[in-house]
Amino acid sequence: MTRTEDDGAVTVLADRFEGKRFNAPNDVVVKSDGSIWFSDPDYSASPIYEGERDLSGCQVYRIDPQTGAVRQMTDDFVMPNGLAFSPDESVLYIIDTGGTHVENGPNHVRRFRVGADDSLSGGEVLAVNAANMFDGMRVDVAGRLLMSAEDGVHCYEPDGTLIGKVILPERAGNLTFGGPALLRLHLALRLRSQHARRRHFTSLNRQKSRGPAAMALTGRSKPDRSDRLRRLEGQRWR
Repeated sequence: MTRTEDDGAVTVLADRFEGKRFNAPNDVVVKSDGSIWFSDPDYSASPIYEGERDLSGCQVYRIDPQTGAVRQMTDDFVMPNGLAFSPDESVLYIIDTGGTHVENGPNHVRRFRVGADDSLSGGEVLAVNAANMFDGMRVDVAGRLLMSAEDGVHCYEPDGTLIGKVILPERAGNLTFGGPALLRLHLALRLRSQHARRRHFTSLNRQKSRGPAAMALTGRSKPDRSDRLRRLEGQRWR
């Protein structure tokens, strides 16, 4: 886990826990107190990457903002992935995509209560997405969860009720809010063709007056102006 400084220098914040190297830190979120929370699945240990694993499991960790000490926060995940706090930081949501490596493994998001000492409790499953595995996640100011998936972006109420989807022709990887008023959702998409595999960024614009259900896909990758991307225009939450 590293931090890129203003001058471009890279500072290593942590690269191991109890003397053992992390597997493959995947997603990260910074709490308002400066603590850094990140998931550590072992996708890099797959045959594709020829990696080796030091740690016996895959969990979520916290880096203390004052001491730099690393603390293991979970103990029962298969492949922790995207994570995000609720607006008041009283809840931490964590995605588990264990189904990629374990038959009938988890493909869901779990909800944890955050204690005064940052300890986690609860951990009940909030939403399951076995067919289209969640990946990245963001939470808006109203507490709604937006999660990327195989078929696009899924939006859930804090109680786990699915309220809408943006259907995309390709898998959405990570996502984040942007724009002057944070009304734009930026997405990382992987577009495939017969000859090449490219990564592109597109974005969603949300209309203030109508909430997340009015989010429309208006951005497109550049410089690629293919017909596939043009067909994305006008798609809306359904």
